[in-house]
Amino acid sequence: MPTNQQYLDNIKIINGIAYSFHCTTGLDLEDLKAQGNLCYCQCINNFDSAKGSFKAYLRRCLRNELCTYVRTIFNKENMKNRVDLDSFIVLRNQQLNEERQNIIKLTFSDNKNKVIKKIYNLIMSSDKPQGGEKGWLTDKLVKMGFGWGEIRESFKEIKQILNEV
Repeated sequence: MPTNQQYLDNIKIINGIAYSFHCTTGLDLEDLKAQGNLCYCQCINNFDSAKGSFKAYLRRCLRNELCTYVRTIFNKENMKNRVDLDSFIVLRNQQLNEERQNIIKLTFSDNKNKVIKKIYNLIMSSDKPQGGEKGWLTDKLVKMGFGWGEIRESFKEIKQILNEV
């Protein structure tokens, strides 16, 4: 069990390393010191005098512990920002999908509307091929019973609308 004098000798090391992390990361100095003191308690229990001096061991453990602590804090902040960004992207995609559906409803004639809706649903579906396979959309529409002429005219109409927008 360390004496008060040993702790006071080592507190300078703890405060010095915590201060250097505070200067480089901007995190609260008191939080870093508290983390350092917890690490000091672990070092007392785990130290093996046959492997070297306690102060060298303490310095190494403190740097490792504070690096882990800083990473944890920054990862939590990044995850919070990432969740905000993800929710924004989801909302924006929903708005865009609603706008696309409104364009489809307003623009196309009733005869081609079925083909257009099928095209739109197939494009937005999750079962589309990921490798850039050509002709998959046309093949699916043909299998659904739509004629080549209807499909070709629908694609032309979609292309015109997209060029106007």
